Amino acid sequence: MPHALCDLLEPAFLLLYTLRQAQGERKKESPHQKRERSPVIKKILIVDDEKIFLHSLLDCLTTSNYKFHTLIAENGHKALSVLKSEDVDLVVTDLKMPGMDGFEFISHIRKSHPGIPVIVMSAYLNPDVERRLRSNGITKCIEKPLELGELVHLILGGLDDNFSKSCAKNL
Repeated sequence: MPHALCDLLEPAFLLLYTLRQAQGERKKESPHQKRERSPVIKKILIVDDEKIFLHSLLDCLTTSNYKFHTLIAENGHKALSVLKSEDVDLVVTDLKMPGMDGFEFISHIRKSHPGIPVIVMSAYLNPDVERRLRSNGITKCIEKPLELGELVHLILGGLDDNFSKSCAKNL
C-alpha cells in the first residue's frame, strides 16, 4: 500500500478503534442515564475535503447511539448548499480546503447563520491561526489527528445550550 494512502487510512482506523471503545463505555451506562438524554435529534454538518477521513468519521458517528444526525460536505461551497436546504444545529469544519477555505466558509456562516456554533478541526493550528479564529468568533477547536471521543464531547457540548462550558482547547 503506498505510504500516502496509509497516512490517509491511519486516522480512519484510529476513529473506528475509538468508536468501539466509546460504544463499550456507553453499554456500561445505567438505563436511568439513557432516559435523561434529550429525545430531540439535532443535525450536525461536518466539512472536510479529505474524503476517506470524512466518510470514516460519518460511519463512526452514524453507527453510534449519539443523539444527533450527521451530514457531510466535501468543501465549503457544498456545505453552504447543505446549510440552505437543512436546519443545521452545529458545524464542524476543517480549515485547509480547496476552493473555499475554512476561514471563508466560517465568514459565510457568521453572516447567514450567526447562531450556529462552529468547531474547527485542523492539523495546522498555531498562534496566528488561533487569533484569526478568535476574531471570527470561534472558541472551540480540535487538532488532527483527532480522537473521536474528544470530538463527540465537543459536539455534544456544542449542541447543549451551554456551549461555552464544553471542555476543549479554548482559544
